[in-house]
Amino acid sequence: MEINNPEFFLTRFLNDRGLDKPSARPLFSYHLTFDEFTELKDIVRKYRPKSKSSLVNKSARSWSACFVLWASEWYRCKYQAKK
Repeated sequence: MEINNPEFFLTRFLNDRGLDKPSARPLFSYHLTFDEFTELKDIVRKYRPKSKSSLVNKSARSWSACFVLWASEWYRCKYQAKK
């Protein structure tokens, strides 16, 4: 499977939901599919910024959005609170 870049993923992700920009809803309400979640994990790993100075460009902002979306979905699906 080819790993798309963060900007492409975000554009497609929003378009698939009939959006051209984030809707300001809580992240959990976007309901990622299993395939989207898996693809995001691969994107986050592959495109991770290599230095702090690289965090200021547009692609790093897209990577950051992907990371936060992936992390929120991981937390929603995988986290189990201790009782």
